[in-house]
Amino acid sequence: MNANPASAAQEEIVIPIMIMMFILAFCHSSNAGILVQNSRKDIDACKGNLDLRLLRTWGGQDEQDENKFFKTPISVAIDKNNLVYICDMHDNCVRIFSGNGEYVRTIGRRGQGPGDLLGPGKATMAPNGDLLIFEYEGFRLQRFGPDGNSKRITIIPKALGWIGITSKNEIAFYSWLNTFRSKRIISFIDETGKTIREIGYHEDHSNNYIDSEKLMIAMDNKDHFYVANKCTPVIRKYTPKGELQMAVTFETPFPIEAQIKMNSAETEIEINRADEGTRTLLKKDSSGNVLLDKRGKLRPTILNGIGVDDKSRIYVVTPRRILSEEENLATRISGGVDGINRKLVNSEITENIDLNRLLVFDENGKICAASSIKGLCDDIYINGNKLFIIDGYIDQRILEFEMMIK
Repeated sequence: MNANPASAAQEEIVIPIMIMMFILAFCHSSNAGILVQNSRKDIDACKGNLDLRLLRTWGGQDEQDENKFFKTPISVAIDKNNLVYICDMHDNCVRIFSGNGEYVRTIGRRGQGPGDLLGPGKATMAPNGDLLIFEYEGFRLQRFGPDGNSKRITIIPKALGWIGITSKNEIAFYSWLNTFRSKRIISFIDETGKTIREIGYHEDHSNNYIDSEKLMIAMDNKDHFYVANKCTPVIRKYTPKGELQMAVTFETPFPIEAQIKMNSAETEIEINRADEGTRTLLKKDSSGNVLLDKRGKLRPTILNGIGVDDKSRIYVVTPRRILSEEENLATRISGGVDGINRKLVNSEITENIDLNRLLVFDENGKICAASSIKGLCDDIYINGNKLFIIDGYIDQRILEFEMMIK
C-alpha cells in the first residue's frame, strides 16, 4: 500500500467498462509442475464445494457501541489465546476482542511516542506472542508485548503493503515503491531496520510507480510466501529461501490481455501486457472527489484479497463481473491517512453488491472450491476455518465467516 492508501483504494474501485481479449501463454510441459492453469470450466465445476456461514459483523456504519465502531478497520490478527486484534487506521488504535466478539481493551492513541499510533495499518503476530504493527502515517514498525506495552520502534522510511514474521522471528515486508525500484518482492530486516536479504522478482515494464502493478502477499505456517498480482490472474508460491515453487493462474470471467510464461532460466515468470506503460490520468471534481479522466485507462482489479490456511490451501477474492455505473458511484470515496470522505457512498447498494467470488486452490494449485460473496472486499484474513472479509474503506466493517470445504 502506498503512502496514501485510501487514494490507492479509490483508484482500484474505478474499473473500466471495456477490456481486451483474454490470453494466457504457457510454456512447455517441463514446467507443468511450476505453472498451474485453472480454466473457467474448472472453476465452475467447483461451485458448491464451499459453505460459508456468517458468524458476526465487526463494526459497520450502524454500530452503536463506541468500542465496536471503526472508522477504517484495515487488518486483523489473532493470537494463540484467540484474542482478535483489529487495526483502525483512522482512529489510530488497535482494538482487542475475545473470540466471541466481546470488547477487551484498546491499544494506542494518536501520537508519536512509544505506545502511540499514527495510522496503524498492517498487523501480524510474532511466534512469541508479540504484536507487530506498521503505521502508515508514522512510517514505523512498532512491537507490542502481550501486555499491550510498546517494546520496540523501528523507523521504516517507506510505505508497506504487507508485513509478516517468520517462525525464525525474521521480519518480512512488501513495499510497492521498493518493489517498483528494485524489482525484488519481499525484504527481510532486523530489529534496527537493516535489510538482511530480499527474495522474488517482479517483472513490471511500467514507466512510473502509479502505473505499476501492485501485489498482495500471504505467508503460511511453514514460511512459504504467496504473491498475488492485483491486475493479472497469477499467484506465485515461494519457498522460505525465495525459490519459485509454483505459479497458479486462473481464468477471469471477463477478458484481459496478458501473457504469462517462464523466463529463459525457468526460475521466474514473465508477464507481458498490451496496456503496459499506459498512463493513468485522474482528476478531481468540485467536491474534491477523484474521478477517472476519460483520456486515461485503468486496468481492472483481478484480486481483492489473499490468504492461506494451515493446509497450504490458497484463498483469493476476485471480481466475477464489472461494476455498473450506479455501483461505481455508490462506492466513490476520497481521502488519505487523515480520514476518508464517504458522503457519496450508498450503503443500500454496497451492502448487496454481488461482485466478488471466493476461490480456493489446493496445495498443488488446482481449484477445489468456489463461492459467490456479497459486499465489498479490501483484503481477507484466514484463521483456522474462519474467514474474515475486510471491508474497511467503504462500509467500515469486517465480516467473519465459518468455512466448510466439501
